[in-house]
Amino acid sequence: MENIRESKYGVLKAWLQLQTDKDRIEISPAELENKLKTLDEKFSLPKSAYKYAAWWANENSEKKWHVQARKGWLAAGWKAYPEVRNRKVVKVIFRRG
Repeated sequence: MENIRESKYGVLKAWLQLQTDKDRIEISPAELENKLKTLDEKFSLPKSAYKYAAWWANENSEKKWHVQARKGWLAAGWKAYPEVRNRKVVKVIFRRG
């Protein structure tokens, strides 16, 4: 496994790479943040991850606002699909591929 500190979202990439027995993960942003803190106690998701589905876009570009996808779930071979209720992200479904 690569250095989880390669970027802020390296810890997300590392956690997803550890999920070798799963092809799908359903998790709330708060649960995800807690799991990632077990790998890096200083990790936190930004408020926008809880509020905006667009934060979870599967965009792999050099645009600064998509670094979480490029360095996180896409780098680990996953895609993210947010579920929004009452204008907040209540769940993220990660799928391999």
